[in-house]
Amino acid sequence: MDARERYDRLSSRKEFIEKTVLSPEHCSAQYTKIVIVIGESSISDHMSIFGYPKITTPFLEESRPYIFDALAPSNQTRHSLAMMLTVASAGDFDRFYSELSLVSQFRSCGYQTLWISNQGRIGKHDSFSTSLASEANETLFLNDLSYAEAKSDSRIVAELSKRGFFQRKHHVTFIHLMGSHIDYNKRYPTGFGSQNISNIIDEYDNSLLYTDTIISDLYRRFYDKNMLFIYLSDHGEVVTNERFGHGFFPGYIEEFRIPLIIWTYDCNAISKLISAIGDQKLNMNSFGNLVQFLVGKTDHSSISTIDRVSVLDPEVTTAYRDLKSIKDR
Repeated sequence: MDARERYDRLSSRKEFIEKTVLSPEHCSAQYTKIVIVIGESSISDHMSIFGYPKITTPFLEESRPYIFDALAPSNQTRHSLAMMLTVASAGDFDRFYSELSLVSQFRSCGYQTLWISNQGRIGKHDSFSTSLASEANETLFLNDLSYAEAKSDSRIVAELSKRGFFQRKHHVTFIHLMGSHIDYNKRYPTGFGSQNISNIIDEYDNSLLYTDTIISDLYRRFYDKNMLFIYLSDHGEVVTNERFGHGFFPGYIEEFRIPLIIWTYDCNAISKLISAIGDQKLNMNSFGNLVQFLVGKTDHSSISTIDRVSVLDPEVTTAYRDLKSIKDR
């Protein structure tokens, strides 16, 4: 899709959002706060909570959340988020332009919503994210035009504190981090973490460690006994000293392996999810369905364990099992 066609279709989606009247619905779970933290370029393979030998996620381990090794539906942020938060999917992306997202689904239950992002507001690489953000009651982008000038994710914590969002009740906060976006050594403050960083892998691991501290800070400040707190990543990452990043074609398995981490008091709902997933991998094109189940908007999780993902273009699909690892190239 060229830039003009994308602009026209996003403009059409904007009109659709503005004209759509939400019908009141019931969310039976009694969450006073819901926080969804969307990371950037985090692969579960490099997280110690998933068995990585270097300690990169101490808070995640100490706080004992429910963890799932999941699949991103795309290896590119703009398409992956669109498929995670709407009913669009790999090979059927057009539904994004005519369906409301999870952001609006919360609003239909009477929650107030905020989308806050440490990534850029405008541009071909994030205009899908901007469209999703527009469905919130309030939006806050900390960088205009591009992510290139983004400072560390601690800025998100500071902005939320300054504006009083940590104290709000019956509120849903969507947080889009810079996380481990390439260049990794720009994602954490000078002097943070390991003092023995000598290569790309070390820099990446240190960026994950910094994200862990941000999640810890957010969790502590938002904390409420009736809180649902979720961390996931938009896609994974290829991380070697010779080749690193995401958005490769035909794609590597590392670009699709992501964490889904959930803190909730509702162990019964989690048990049902675990049973539904079985020994398969959760495809995060059904993340919206999963969350609506957790908040009691639906009675069935309707999660997806489909093996199909998209590579760069949402209509270019492949089976995850057919992708190669960077280690096998």
